[in-house]
Amino acid sequence: MHGARGEFPEMMSVFDELRSAGFVPDVVTGNTLLAVFGQNGLDSEVSGVFKEMKKAGYIPKRDTYVSLISSYSRCGLFDQAMQIYKRMMGAGIYTDISTYNAVLSALAHGG
Repeated sequence: MHGARGEFPEMMSVFDELRSAGFVPDVVTGNTLLAVFGQNGLDSEVSGVFKEMKKAGYIPKRDTYVSLISSYSRCGLFDQAMQIYKRMMGAGIYTDISTYNAVLSALAHGG
């Protein structure tokens, strides 16, 4: 809700509150942040969240890769979206229809 209305400081405040309460952000939390930032064209935040996820030890799976492909595409970073797709394929990650939809969208918008 907060991301759709563009209330990013409030959204990040809730995220910080989550961590302060002793909860460890999980992959769903990370993917949610990737999607929200991507939907709003905030590419540096997308990259930052992904770096934090990797730093926390998350190994990207299909849903994270799809979130990244979609997010970078929405930010206009089509080459980066396709690099993520190639990295996913190189890692042997199983693809599904959501993967191909994200790639097709990236290509249609400028990739």
